[in-house]
Amino acid sequence: MSIRRLLLDPILIDAAAQAGTEVWMGAKVTALVKDGGRVTGVRVARNGSEQSLKATLVVGADGRNSTVARLAGSRKYNLTPNERFFYWSFFEDANPGAEPTLIFHRWSGNFVSALPADSGLYHVIAIPELGELPRFRQNREESYLEYVRRCDPVAHAISGARRVGKLFGMLRWEGFFREATGPGWVLAGDAGHFKDPAPGQGIQDAFRQAEFLAPAILGASNKSPSALDEALADWARWRDDDASEHYWLAADLGRAGLAPAVLPEIAQRLYEQGQLDSFLDLFNHRSTPSKVLTPPRLLGATARLLARGGCDRRALLGEVGGLVAQDARRKRLARHPHYAPLEASVDAGATEVEDDDAVGLR
Repeated sequence: MSIRRLLLDPILIDAAAQAGTEVWMGAKVTALVKDGGRVTGVRVARNGSEQSLKATLVVGADGRNSTVARLAGSRKYNLTPNERFFYWSFFEDANPGAEPTLIFHRWSGNFVSALPADSGLYHVIAIPELGELPRFRQNREESYLEYVRRCDPVAHAISGARRVGKLFGMLRWEGFFREATGPGWVLAGDAGHFKDPAPGQGIQDAFRQAEFLAPAILGASNKSPSALDEALADWARWRDDDASEHYWLAADLGRAGLAPAVLPEIAQRLYEQGQLDSFLDLFNHRSTPSKVLTPPRLLGATARLLARGGCDRRALLGEVGGLVAQDARRKRLARHPHYAPLEASVDAGATEVEDDDAVGLR
């Protein structure tokens, strides 16, 4: 379920080379080459010298601190700050049970995930609230192990296991959309859109975008530059439509505090009705929140909680009202995005990472 980057990256590079790509390692883009406002290539520093490479289209697939995005002046919009942080590592000789299982536990403000990884390893992720960051920084190892052992299935799985390799961390970031394309350039993957890592969808999203971007490029590659621009603009609109609901879902999953009471109630009812797969389909892009967390289900969950008693009725109704208002606001943002100032859009300082170079779950 999880493949470390040290294995995944060579697979992707080899696939690109086999498809006819000339792969350059240790090369750095330093500038975009332009002709009359249109990007026509890049300047690349390599082996102590610089040279220009011409291109009909420059694809920036260079991560959330994208150089191509910065040089092209792409603006961010609909930003979301992180309210949690991540530490993760891998364990040898873990005992996750007879059947490989994804653990995804969020309870009482805690959040732990674990899943089988490559090479027989077990991938365990701590996702604490930002308020716990000072404690983690004092003793990362001890704090990480104490936190993940709060989750009983994980504590059992790693009770006789040995942690191997680095302890990785991702501490500060922001979720965003970026303007996806302009004359002669386009952004793919995290370069154009980064969501809270809580649902682990980043690499999946990048593959999904590439699957739709490639035919858009090929379909217009032998046409005029304006036809290519139009095809890429269509793709950019598809990307935003395709990613919008999952973007907000990821932000909700990564929020600090307790989940709204109606959400576990909806999940429980789906489980009882043998329809839990419809909820799990939110994580593999087979469904969207609007198709699963529907108004009838929201109203039904609210009614059951009120009838059951033992809850603060005013707080529950206020919480539900807040969810409805939040959904309306997000729909407005989909039609009328809120853009960050350009200087904030190109500032890489919002990301704070510790050893984020070998994680396979995004």
